[in-house]
Amino acid sequence: MRLEHQFSVPAPPDVVWAAVIDPERKLFFMMGGPGQIWAIDIRPGAKFALKNWSSNVKGCEGLTHAPYPGLAYNSKEKKIVGWTGGSNVYLFDPETKTCTTKEFSGGPGTAQSNGTLGRFRYFPELNVFAVVNDWKQNAFVLRLSE
Repeated sequence: MRLEHQFSVPAPPDVVWAAVIDPERKLFFMMGGPGQIWAIDIRPGAKFALKNWSSNVKGCEGLTHAPYPGLAYNSKEKKIVGWTGGSNVYLFDPETKTCTTKEFSGGPGTAQSNGTLGRFRYFPELNVFAVVNDWKQNAFVLRLSE
């Protein structure tokens, strides 16, 4: 294995980010507390430019201030979906740099204090998201649209 590119992210010591790749736009995103969104261009031939989108996004506070949010790319809607606990999910549109909140009833409750990270996933063949919030709980699935 060979390291192709190296970059550093200027981060405060209390960074609690999660990451996701947007394969449509070829962007690698890091999101989470303390209120930050960073993007890295990962297209072939790109210089892997690191960009701080934090001050350019709107409506994403619930997602960006959460520790280690659950993030997944929704290939059907071409958006990043984030879960931070409770019965809401956040839909982040990289084109408009905005988040919209969708509310659902009967969610899995408060996220774990150590975050969600990879326990929130999208299954494109079924068009559903699944989260395993706690080993003592049932798994939850969510379908955003038909």
